[in-house]
Amino acid sequence: MRAFVICATLVALLCTTGAAHAESVRVRVFSLHPPRVVEVRFVAPGTIRMDGARRKVPAGERIRVEAAARAVITVVAPRFEMRADGGPWKGFAGAATIRAPSGLYLVAEIPLEEYVAGVVDAEALPGCPPAALHAQAVAARSFAVALAARDGGPHAR
Repeated sequence: MRAFVICATLVALLCTTGAAHAESVRVRVFSLHPPRVVEVRFVAPGTIRMDGARRKVPAGERIRVEAAARAVITVVAPRFEMRADGGPWKGFAGAATIRAPSGLYLVAEIPLEEYVAGVVDAEALPGCPPAALHAQAVAARSFAVALAARDGGPHAR
């Protein structure tokens, strides 16, 4: 385990040397099985942009995007939720882009530390020692910062 922590620390140093620390990262969501329908629910007021048009959206409003829409939609709000194909709602803050040129492709821009916490939560085994959680966090943060410095985010394309 000690070797893993040392290796993760070295990777973090190598990946972040000379790169500015990202405040947020762009992450592809709902990517395991690209959804046919995505719903967005505004928890707080925000804006939505679609094909150049922009409008304000009140809290509580929902939008539904189907894969056949052939549009690019950007959602910006302090808090909003999204769900795919009627599944559970997932909370987000900041911005998300929904592209529907050939199926739905969603990219959310989230705070770096929120991304790191989500990766550690998803990948850590129950009862993991604190050192392993720390190493996972270092590796996730280093990966995100390095890719953000290189091309705008882990799954931004």
